[in-house]
Amino acid sequence: MNAQTKQDLLISIPNLSGYDSETRVLMERACVSERGNGPVAYGACLNRQIASLQGAPGIPNLSGYDSETRLLMERACVSERGNGPVAYGACLSRQIASLQGAPGIPNLSGYDNETRLLMERACISERGNGPVAYGACLNRQIASLQGATGIPNLSGYDNETRLLVERACISERGNGPVAYGACLRRQIDSLSTLPGSQ
Repeated sequence: MNAQTKQDLLISIPNLSGYDSETRVLMERACVSERGNGPVAYGACLNRQIASLQGAPGIPNLSGYDSETRLLMERACVSERGNGPVAYGACLSRQIASLQGAPGIPNLSGYDNETRLLMERACISERGNGPVAYGACLNRQIASLQGATGIPNLSGYDNETRLLVERACISERGNGPVAYGACLRRQIDSLSTLPGSQ
């Protein structure tokens, strides 16, 4: 390889050392498919990423948010990470904007472990949509508990009966504590119709 060819390669692949590590990683990730097409194609892709950063606000700092809110915003934008720092930053900025005036993620510490777990499970698909969607889902779960009788206590039943009742309602666990509790009560009611039951 002669000196001119080396110089051309240095020109075609831009130096990214002036960018913070996250921005650099996102630019490289956005161009990963171009790496297989050679240094000119890869360099051109990186140069497009650099050009797109001109005038763009960049990746917003999320350090002012609690860890769960930050994680949910990052998850909601995970598909944009592969499109580079501008697309990822824009997605995070939309997540931040959506938080304005939103009630946020409710505190579930006042609920027993099982109820809290069931509410979180019922909203698991919303976690990928960001903190506003997840918080709204949890708030719907909380609202559904108003006036509901909750999850019945099965401690008065033998282990096998309790296990069978719980298994019969396993598909309802993903719908939250109200649906799960209603299913358990239906199972309990059906036990009273068995021969020999009082």
